[in-house]
Amino acid sequence: MARYIMLGAFCALVFAGVLAGFGFIIAAAYSGLAEVVQDAWAMLIVGAALIVLCLLDGLLIWALTRRDGLIGARKSERSGPAEKPEQGQSNAQMAQALADELLKTVERHPKEAGLAALGLGLALGASPGLRRQLSRLLD
Repeated sequence: MARYIMLGAFCALVFAGVLAGFGFIIAAAYSGLAEVVQDAWAMLIVGAALIVLCLLDGLLIWALTRRDGLIGARKSERSGPAEKPEQGQSNAQMAQALADELLKTVERHPKEAGLAALGLGLALGASPGLRRQLSRLLD
């Protein structure tokens, strides 16, 4: 019993230290932003960033603690390797076959597909170079 009490006290101490560290990070972010924008906007930006960070952390913890793990596919559900395209197939037929396979995968793993879409959207929104490369790839 004493061992559990000590473990709980240690976890509480670590949690308090982490919260204090986040407090200093938040204060530094606010101080830096307050020099660039008005105080109210700095508070809004820091608060919104913290909400987004908490939601992403919660989503990550939820994904990691699910019964079947982060990937979500059980070994029995996993499909074999994709079939190779036939020689006579046109690009449109191959694209349609790929789209059908992608749709099946998204239907089997909707949450993971959503997380992937979120990550890709964030990366494309933050990186002009990545957007240019994707645009060149799709042209």
